[in-house]
Amino acid sequence: NYPYNSDNQEIFEYLADMLGINIEADYLPDSPKLLQNVPNPFNPSTKFPLTVPKTCDVELRVFDLSGRVIYQSEYKSLEAGTYNSASSPFSWDGGENPSGVYVYQFNMSTGYSARNKMMLIK
Repeated sequence: NYPYNSDNQEIFEYLADMLGINIEADYLPDSPKLLQNVPNPFNPSTKFPLTVPKTCDVELRVFDLSGRVIYQSEYKSLEAGTYNSASSPFSWDGGENPSGVYVYQFNMSTGYSARNKMMLIK
């Protein structure tokens, strides 16, 4: 009996797919993690998958390359769990912005903070 957790999630899902069985992800992630936005590059909107190990406030900020905040969104009391691109409450429509590289940053009330780059192509 092996635990199904964030350390071995990919292998379990790969094996389940090969065997044609469906597994339920009923575990809570053991650490926060910011994943790459989907799709990337994008036009005009994108979603932000992430893992949240315990219920907390989560803030998303999008910056242009000059460091100016061009978008901000906050979700109060986001439940612990893994949020893929379909289930993530965070998205951004960059349709009013020029093509280019942007930086996004997540801040959690637990103290976790992470950032990554993304590309808007029109």
